[in-house]
Amino acid sequence: MVKLLTLTVTVTLAVWTQVFVETKFRTFLDISKSMSAPRFLVLGSAVLSIIAGGLYTTSGQVMKDSMDISASIQRVEESLGRDCVGPNALTEKCPNGGGVGEQFESLAPAPMAAKYDRPKVYADDCLASEGENFADRPICRYGEGDLKVALVGNSHAVQWFPAVESMAERHGWSLDTYLISRCAVNGTRQMFENEGKTEGCADYEPWVLDQLSAQGYDLIIASSRQSLPPEGYSSETGMDASRRAFSATLDSWTRTGAEVVVIADTPFPGATLDNVPDCAADNIEQLSKCSGSIKDWLPSDPLADAAKSSADDRVKLVDMNDYLCSEETCYGIIGGMIAFWDHSHLSNTYAHALSPMLEQKLQSKLSNPDLFVSD
Repeated sequence: MVKLLTLTVTVTLAVWTQVFVETKFRTFLDISKSMSAPRFLVLGSAVLSIIAGGLYTTSGQVMKDSMDISASIQRVEESLGRDCVGPNALTEKCPNGGGVGEQFESLAPAPMAAKYDRPKVYADDCLASEGENFADRPICRYGEGDLKVALVGNSHAVQWFPAVESMAERHGWSLDTYLISRCAVNGTRQMFENEGKTEGCADYEPWVLDQLSAQGYDLIIASSRQSLPPEGYSSETGMDASRRAFSATLDSWTRTGAEVVVIADTPFPGATLDNVPDCAADNIEQLSKCSGSIKDWLPSDPLADAAKSSADDRVKLVDMNDYLCSEETCYGIIGGMIAFWDHSHLSNTYAHALSPMLEQKLQSKLSNPDLFVSD
């Protein structure tokens, strides 16, 4: 019965369009003095070209606007006010939680741009790479000041580069980077896919110590995610072994004469999301879906634990997660800013916005006042 009804409707529509559309249109072309079939073809093609060109121009402008991060930040500031933009949203400056909500008029960066909003040290090839078993160990220098600062760690130290570089520019530091992909810089043999990577990672820590000792830094800033356990341990049982290894590493760094600051590891949205930019694009009117509980998102952090338990007063721990989380929830979008460029790392935009807050915490912890003299 259903098939018969469908067939009847289909045939009826076909007859109707043939009589009232196709036949009438052909008759119009036959009797029209000005509109022949060739002319209609040319005119139709021209109209379609104009429409296509307009769509191409419009879509190109939309793409360009989406990738303009500075403009997107300005739009967010105009919408929310500076006191509620980015990390300010989680401070007392922003009234009534105005910077954390289900939706915003604009996002900075736009989700399309956020996936590429990474620190420039990636483009500058400043990371020791897994592909070469960490044999190539670049040191990148930014600035030529008298005060010497080193940034050390894996990709979770990389994410702090925009904030630290901003301080280096403000205060005339010479900033060197010792950065490596995935490997936790603590000298342990970590469970990589092959022996070459495992050995290369283990060898990186003593090499870094040699460089730090030779250069005589005023300040060493370190951060790390422990993504792989030491050999002989699982992810759950290996954290204490990693903490002990980091404790020994921190002790060796202070013996170079530097003050050492550890920045606590940041939330890991990958515990519940594929990545934050795609989540924002898919849930533009319900951005709470791009948040997670502290229990799910805050990772174990053996480097921070080692710093916290250090008896050396030259080792300090700084925790910036109050600008990423409230009492129970960590956020992927904060004050109109997409805080992570993927499932794990701070966006360049959000890290840069955190620079004044990080500087304030460093000033309260460190003993060398010369570090924060304006250049």
